[in-house]
Amino acid sequence: MKTILSKSLLALFISLLLPVIAFAEVNIRKIDLNPSAYSVLEPHISLWPTPKGTRVNLIEVEFYPLGFSNKGQFAYLIVPPDEAQGFLTVELVVQNLVTDKVVFKKTYRFEGGRQSKDYPRDFKTFIHRYKNKINRIKSRYGIANQMPYFNTCFGDFELALKREFNPEDGLGDFLSHLELQIKNKKGKLKTVYNKKVRGRVYNTAIAGFFASPYEQRIAIVLLDIRRGWEGLPNTTGVRVIGVSLKSGFH
Repeated sequence: MKTILSKSLLALFISLLLPVIAFAEVNIRKIDLNPSAYSVLEPHISLWPTPKGTRVNLIEVEFYPLGFSNKGQFAYLIVPPDEAQGFLTVELVVQNLVTDKVVFKKTYRFEGGRQSKDYPRDFKTFIHRYKNKINRIKSRYGIANQMPYFNTCFGDFELALKREFNPEDGLGDFLSHLELQIKNKKGKLKTVYNKKVRGRVYNTAIAGFFASPYEQRIAIVLLDIRRGWEGLPNTTGVRVIGVSLKSGFH
């Protein structure tokens, strides 16, 4: 009798839990990257909104956080700008925030008119059809079903973004080197990013960060303005940088 009761209770628990899990998977929230970051990136874009609320001469990236693991990993989805190609592209990324190395990346690309009629034509349809695959990747890397909150205020921490530019004839100045430092409330510093910049990136700005629920570690999101394939409209892109708020300061 106890065994039957236990199985019944377990079945009831699973039946109650499944809709919650499915709801968490389907309702992935797009992050509205900090609008004030765009003001840093002029004159390469116009901030005057069109009637539809988009920015003039700019095709924007879409960023969807999926969550953290208790081992310092952060998962997210990116929908790169579609520069009139008619493609839906979605990138699933799991990044180690300790080393900043991408430990998993899968690119889903659906070309308009070249796939069956059942291929996902928008992000919402993609999530509905690929939620199980996404959930398996999350489970593999221990990513919790907990939606991280996007922050734009760093509190007691100060950030300094150092940029170097190189001119390119007829096209303007492009970012050549990028360094990001963070200072804690004791005045101690550490460099969390120091790399050459590839591609034609006009500028970058700090959009905000996500905080891990497991440790004092954050994922800082930088917002790039990148030259469009044929000039205007330009596009946006993101860089994700892992930072420990506890160690490494000198």
